[in-house]
Amino acid sequence: MAVMQYRTYPPDPRLSPYIENYWSLGLHEEQPGDLESCIVPDGNTSLMFIRHPLRRRSVARDSTDRYSDRCLLVGQKTQPVFYSFPAGQWVQTYGVRFRPLGLAAFLGIAQSELRDQIVDAIDLFGNTICHLSNQLQSARTPDGKVGYLNRFFLKQLRIITPQFRLVDQLTGQIFKQKGQLKMADLQEISRVSYRQMDRLFRSYLGLSPKAYARIVRFNHCVFLYRRHHFTRLTDLAYEGGYFDQMHFIKEVKYFTHETPGQYLAHAGRMAPAFDELLTRRFEVKKSQTSDFYYFS
Repeated sequence: MAVMQYRTYPPDPRLSPYIENYWSLGLHEEQPGDLESCIVPDGNTSLMFIRHPLRRRSVARDSTDRYSDRCLLVGQKTQPVFYSFPAGQWVQTYGVRFRPLGLAAFLGIAQSELRDQIVDAIDLFGNTICHLSNQLQSARTPDGKVGYLNRFFLKQLRIITPQFRLVDQLTGQIFKQKGQLKMADLQEISRVSYRQMDRLFRSYLGLSPKAYARIVRFNHCVFLYRRHHFTRLTDLAYEGGYFDQMHFIKEVKYFTHETPGQYLAHAGRMAPAFDELLTRRFEVKKSQTSDFYYFS
């Protein structure tokens, strides 16, 4: 039996356009063997403060890396990654979930450089991120940690450009249509050429417009299944905006490396962060703090 405690905390209102939440994850696996969690693409980037050892297996990079006592930036994902946590010890991790364009508000690099990558945060934020990590470890309360995080990111916040605002508006349109917006219609809304729109998306979001729309549509389809428990994949595929069942199967395999039947069979015990994200995006807003999650 594994016990996972996942909690989220809101950022300073001045940061909320760029940071979705701060989070903490506590995990303990009582059974022999490591616990592996599959994290599928969700359209977000993140910053993680890792204290205990873990392994991360990336499908896109075809690699497995081990991390301990590090501050890591995780770019946009196009395929699943798998985290393995050691059994027999309590693992505590803290992090920041940025909104789709959020990381670009704090870093002056093209987000496409971070796509499917995980990098040491010190390489981009400098030694100040090490100081922040030490502050988080010394803070005795969640409010104390949130205070340190707010002060750090308020200092790091860059001037928001018109190009950033345009891409933010366009990603909002994609999300509003649950990923089913035609690219020609999106280009018309943007009032720029498709080539320029694509370049702006890759720079500020890290993904092309089409890749982001695919992720949103897939996320919404998982949410639909979680809430309505479709008995026929064909019905779920059409409700989620796919052309047919084969198209749906192909997309699920790409994002999860499992068939829809395999992935949806354990959707009820998916990673709590992803479950909480889907609920907040596609349903009424949950409370800011969640309770314990149990996985057998």
